[in-house]
Order: sequence, then structure tokens, then C-alpha cells
Amino acid sequence: MVYAYSQNQKQQAEELLNLTNQELAHLERTNRKAKKPVEMVNHIVLIRGEDGLLFDPEGNRYNEQGQKLDAAGNVIPEPAVDPAAPNPPPLNQAAPIQPAAFQPALPNEGAGEQRTLGDHNRPDFFYANRSAIRPPPFQRNNFELKPSYYTLVGLHPFHGYPTEKPMDHIENFEDLASSIKADGVSMDYLLCKLFPYSLAGDAAYWLKQLQPGSLTNWEDTKKAFLNNFYDDAMSEEARNNISTFRQGPTEAFKAAWVRFRSYQRDCPHHGFSEIQLAGHLL
Repeated sequence: MVYAYSQNQKQQAEELLNLTNQELAHLERTNRKAKKPVEMVNHIVLIRGEDGLLFDPEGNRYNEQGQKLDAAGNVIPEPAVDPAAPNPPPLNQAAPIQPAAFQPALPNEGAGEQRTLGDHNRPDFFYANRSAIRPPPFQRNNFELKPSYYTLVGLHPFHGYPTEKPMDHIENFEDLASSIKADGVSMDYLLCKLFPYSLAGDAAYWLKQLQPGSLTNWEDTKKAFLNNFYDDAMSEEARNNISTFRQGPTEAFKAAWVRFRSYQRDCPHHGFSEIQLAGHLL
């Protein structure tokens, strides 16, 4: 049973009512365990010992007025309270929630996030540069490619047909692009910028399927093009044409020599030595 001693019974009852369930349970457990009278002074649960002294559950000593004492029995002064400061809320009352200070939003902050359902069907909200080739930058600001340059490289586009030769296309394209001279503009930029306009059909579609921005210089672009359109089957066919070469019954030697050299030109990585090539020709 909990014992509560106070000067005013009504005030004591109000103090007990202000305690939370957790505090009441703690008060009851403390009293049951100590089996000593429990007093509540200034909302502090105190236990009176056999010597008449008051202690809190942590063992700190108090006087009859609820003031904390040190080991010598002197009152420990409490921090001064600013009279202008707001009164702390009772133990059973949570501190009032202060409204958050108003902070003006920055210009256009979050404007891109506010979209209607219909906006999600508009491609302009989601469009990005999807080009696989990102030409390297250059220092000159007043340079622009003339429309005639695009027309020039597009006169004989590469479609990706089995009969087309990708190495010949690269050779012709580099030759045309080298005729364009511009101070402060690298040839790497010109080749990367004009190359997409030299493709058509399946070849143009292949370039669009590459990861955006994955090609940043001409060497990478040329390597990706040749690896795709000059596959292993084409290399094996070229090597087979070299290793099984025979002059036709009515074919002149000069014509046979030109044809044999074209096979080597189409497959510069054939791997045959000069002696082996001479043996295949004879």
C-alpha cells in the first residue's frame, strides 16, 4: 500500500492525479520494496528511513522542504530561474509544440516535382540527350559546321548490308572529314560530329541503341563500329579466301594478283606471314 504524507490532503491528491501511470507504478514498487513510508515533496518521491531522513530512490538526501542536501547536510543551491523564462510544464503535461519557423522557399524550388497525371504522358518532361557520341569540347566559340559538310558525308552512307565493307566506309569517311580545316577545332571533334550522318538504315539504328554518352572520342567510335559490323564470321571468310586462293583458268595473273591483294586489304589482321602468302598465291 502507498503512503503519502503532505500538509494538505487535497494538494496531495492533486499531485497524485498529476502523476503518470509509470510514475505511480514506480512509487508503488518503491514503497513495497522498502516497506517504509514514502513521501512526495515538490513532485519528488522520497523515502523516510528509520533515522527520519528523506532519500530519493537514487540515494540522494533531502530535507523536509524537498531541498537536496550534500553529504554534510548542507542545501545544494539550485540554478537560478529566469523570471522571464516560460514556466516548465507539469510532469504529466508535454511541452507545447512550437510551430516551425517559416522559411520562404527558394525560387523554383520543387517546381519540377509538381506534375499532373497528364504531364507523365508528355515526353518533354523526360527528354534527355540520347546520342551515344559526345564529341570532345574545343576552345573556339564561333565555329559551326556548314550544311554542305553533312551532305558530303551522307552521299554514300553505310547501311550495314552484308555486301558492304565497313573498313572501306571508315577509310572514305576519314578522307572526306580530313578536307575540313578549322583553326581551334580538333579533327577528333569533326569526325565524331559528322560520323552519325554517314550512317543509314540498320547502321544508324545500331548507333541509336548504344548507351548515351558512351563514345567520347573517334578511336572509341571507330572501334565500336568495326567490332559490330566486322564480326568473326567476316574475318574467317576473309582468311579462307586467302588460304584457298586459286587463279582462275582464264584469269590473267594481274587480275588474280589484284584480287588476292584485295582479300588481304579486307582483312589486315589475317595473321599470315609473307612466306605463307606467297605460297597461297603460287
